[in-house]
Amino acid sequence: MSLSKIDIDSKNRSIELYDLEFFRNKYLIHDDFFKGGSATIDNPYIELLAQNYDFLRQNSVQADLDKKYIFRPDYLAYDIYGTISLWHMLLFVNNCFTIEEFKLEKVYIPTKGAVRQVLRNYIKNDIKEVQEE
Repeated sequence: MSLSKIDIDSKNRSIELYDLEFFRNKYLIHDDFFKGGSATIDNPYIELLAQNYDFLRQNSVQADLDKKYIFRPDYLAYDIYGTISLWHMLLFVNNCFTIEEFKLEKVYIPTKGAVRQVLRNYIKNDIKEVQEE
C-alpha cells in the first residue's frame, strides 16, 4: 500500500469518529437480543439505570467473577448479552463507578428478561414522548 493510500484511509477513518451513524452503530442492540426487534441505547444511560436499580438487582444472578472479566465489564456484557452496550449497566448494578473497581469476587448479573423489560419500558416511554410532542 502506498503512503498516499494510507494517508487517505487514515483521514477517512478519522472522520468516522464524528460520524453520527458510525457512533449510533456502536450502541445498537441487534435482533438476537430482542428476538425480532432492535434498539439504540444512549450511553451512558444513568437515569434509566437509577430508576430501575432495585428491579435489576432483584432480578440478578450473583456469580463469581472470572479472572478474564476483571476490569472488563464490556467482555462480560458481550458474553452474557451479546453486546458491549450494556457494560455500564454491569458497573452500575455492582456499585462500581469505574472499570478499575470491576474486580469483585462476586458480581450481580441482571437476567436477560429483566434487561429486556427495562429497555422495552424505556423505548415505550421514549415513543410516547415523541408522539405527544
